Amino acid sequence: MTRAIGHYDIIEQIDSGSMATIYRVRDRRTGREHAIKMLHLDNDEEASERVLREGRAMLGLQHKNIVGVDEVINHMGKPGFVMDYVDGPTLDEWINDTDSTLTTRMALFHGIAEGLHHLHMRGVIHRDLQPANILIQTVDGVLVPRIIDLGLSKHVRDTGITDMHSVFGTLGYIAPEQIKSTATVGHRADIFSLGCILYVLACEAEPFDAESDLKLMDLIVATKYTPPREVVPDLPDSIVRAIVACLEHDPHKRIHHSRWVLRVLQGAPWPQQPTNQTPVPPGRVRGPFVPN
Repeated sequence: MTRAIGHYDIIEQIDSGSMATIYRVRDRRTGREHAIKMLHLDNDEEASERVLREGRAMLGLQHKNIVGVDEVINHMGKPGFVMDYVDGPTLDEWINDTDSTLTTRMALFHGIAEGLHHLHMRGVIHRDLQPANILIQTVDGVLVPRIIDLGLSKHVRDTGITDMHSVFGTLGYIAPEQIKSTATVGHRADIFSLGCILYVLACEAEPFDAESDLKLMDLIVATKYTPPREVVPDLPDSIVRAIVACLEHDPHKRIHHSRWVLRVLQGAPWPQQPTNQTPVPPGRVRGPFVPN
């Protein structure tokens, strides 16, 4: 294995998949640790453009609930990017390995929604928001969720390679419109994914369950999910309303923004405004929802 990438010394390989390898590295100049994601390229210009777009989307996105990118690099003809190194499990790993309270899980959801707000306010649509793309970092004893992997993201104003004819995203978390046509996917597809994550955190089960990918796609397109109260009979009304608002089949009727989701969790009614308009998102919601 290569022991260095430019001026970054490799400490260990964190993960490797069909598209990319992620390394934990140390910057020789500063001594600071980072993660570097290098794309596996076999003369694949589209894949190269996708990873470069991910880097461009994440540069300057400094927020405590997002894993930021410090630098986009080209090493031996392969693109990659340098980002914060987060020592912590993914959200799905954390859920499976941790005996947590609903209050703790709702606090994590609050941070995820705030991170998504930051992305959307900067014209970035994630398109693959799901538990495996959220890391849980412990900072001074506090759990901080951090959104990662904008590899499928697009800028609202980007006209480069957004007209795709394949399904992008993770089945079980993508919106119906992502299955039908990725070319017209807007920020409310992320809201649908956010609702799936809320469902998982509230119910500790996934909203869509099927024996095959094809059947799973059929359930998503039809928006046939298990009612949350069938899983958790005493789930608070506000959580049920927020889930239903996020998992609305029609994106034009779906709740508008992640901060509106937080408002609904704190008791605000929905629908609240005309559904044919996109309202200015409400100001920062102070503190996570605390269930009774």
